[in-house]
Amino acid sequence: MAKQRAVGADVVILICAEAAYGVAPDGAATGVYTRPALKSSGLGGSQPLEGDALINTGNADDSDPSLGAFDASGSLVAPLDARGAGFWLTMALGAEDAPVDEGGGEFSHTWTSGKDLKSYAVQTAHPKLTTPKYRTVLGAKAGGFSLPMQRNGRALMTIPMTGQSEVKDVAIHDAAPKVFVRRPFDNAGGSVKIGGVALANVIGATLDFSNGLDPALTIRADNFIDGVDETQRVLTGSLNLRLGTDHTIDDLIDAEGAAVVEFALALKAAPTWKLAFSMARVFFELSKKPVDGPGGIQATVNFRTAYDDINDIAMLTATLFNDVAAY
Repeated sequence: MAKQRAVGADVVILICAEAAYGVAPDGAATGVYTRPALKSSGLGGSQPLEGDALINTGNADDSDPSLGAFDASGSLVAPLDARGAGFWLTMALGAEDAPVDEGGGEFSHTWTSGKDLKSYAVQTAHPKLTTPKYRTVLGAKAGGFSLPMQRNGRALMTIPMTGQSEVKDVAIHDAAPKVFVRRPFDNAGGSVKIGGVALANVIGATLDFSNGLDPALTIRADNFIDGVDETQRVLTGSLNLRLGTDHTIDDLIDAEGAAVVEFALALKAAPTWKLAFSMARVFFELSKKPVDGPGGIQATVNFRTAYDDINDIAMLTATLFNDVAAY
């Protein structure tokens, strides 16, 4: 039944890698675009109106505004699941390495930081409106991702996007898009390891990866950007720790040393399925450990990651085990 007002429950968001920058792929053959599960989407076009304060006009009222720069950006918030995670990792880190057939219908996938990124067309549709609305952001690249870890809830990944333009469409791009059958990761199945050993007293953690996107803000008649280039990759994060007898991080800070750190998510129902983020060289900051009262003492320790030039290991390696053959 057609509706007068749009609601999030009815939205259709389709995403597809572009063959040519800023050109939406043809999805007429179906199965070309992907309809991924999302928590929210803030991606879209905007263009502000700017005031034009004048004097000596003989009128105290404001004059017509001018148009500011067009912007097509925003974040996608996606629940991480054992199949769909590969789609987001390809968007944020670039193409996966050759997948490995582990037998029994299971495969392992690997992504490493530092690769070139694809651009994407992202269509947001409200097909159940009496007069359906369709708009597509073109030339969208992932600025990286943010991954918080905590004791409860679904594992979520936030992906900031920067696009070139937004266009109005007359129809859905793909009538039968790809859909991943969900097997979501819960934060309760998370772990943090240093040097392969589980770190004690971890209350929460964050992982923030940036592709260092640099938009080409050239002057054009259509007010769109020429493109967006990835620059230096940066990986930072933090650990929220309960102060105790574990000296692992204290010793690393005192020695000014680096360690291999892994954030991982697992499924109890499928013990071999896993998503892991391995960081080659992690350096921890010295942080204060305030005593705020008679209860437990907590400290937030920030870290920064680097490329391992001695062993030629990427700053970040993401590994996913599931039953998807390739991404």
